[in-house]
Amino acid sequence: MRIFAISDLHVDYAENERWVTQLSTWDYQQDVLICAGDVAHTTSDVAKALLALRNRFNSVVYLPGNHELWVKHEPGKTSLEKFQEIMRLAAESGVQTQPLHLKEVSLVPVLAWYDYSFGSPSSELLERWADFHVCIWPEHFDQARLTAHFLAQNSPFASEDDRKIISFSHFVPRNDLLPASGRTMDLLRPVMGSDAIDVYIRKLGSSMHIYGHYHVNRRSERDNILYINNALGYPSEHHISAKQLLCIYEPSA
Repeated sequence: MRIFAISDLHVDYAENERWVTQLSTWDYQQDVLICAGDVAHTTSDVAKALLALRNRFNSVVYLPGNHELWVKHEPGKTSLEKFQEIMRLAAESGVQTQPLHLKEVSLVPVLAWYDYSFGSPSSELLERWADFHVCIWPEHFDQARLTAHFLAQNSPFASEDDRKIISFSHFVPRNDLLPASGRTMDLLRPVMGSDAIDVYIRKLGSSMHIYGHYHVNRRSERDNILYINNALGYPSEHHISAKQLLCIYEPSA
């Protein structure tokens, strides 16, 4: 049983939807897929994509990203209500949103949000970043409270055996996984992730962490944890993403 990883499917784009539906319905039937968020921003598209993935893999482990929580076109619904709806939908599709324990490995989803621990947002970012206009939160929920709220939703987990722990989040767990500078990164850094994610996964004892959100595929090691980003990304982003599943683990012989 192999373990594959992908994030940021964005099947709102026809090209990305075709990529999902053209995955083999045979080759991965014994395998597991980690899907680290941003499948789509409409419930119907999320449902179709998760069902397609579930039909292709033995198991799919998933958590929502920020795009799933957009409610601009769903009047009367908050983003927290949309989150609960997406989690129910995943369960109904046979997709796992809780830790999955395999023979040698435990796969642990880590819900979180960005909290400006990577930097303070500029007025330009507050105006341009879509989440600020298409997500609706309960009163008094600021970014730090959002991160704390989602981290609190994670299932209690303690490793009781020698299984390897592979955790995954949608958001970036460390600032130093991002470029040190650059016009776009200087703008977007505050909404990329949270230091609290890395604190959480180190308490878990993770040896590998999968993340998405930032579409630049990357593999790097920091303080004995291997961090991997394998985002599909937007159709135009061939120069920064491999546009293919990535096998991150194969069982020992």
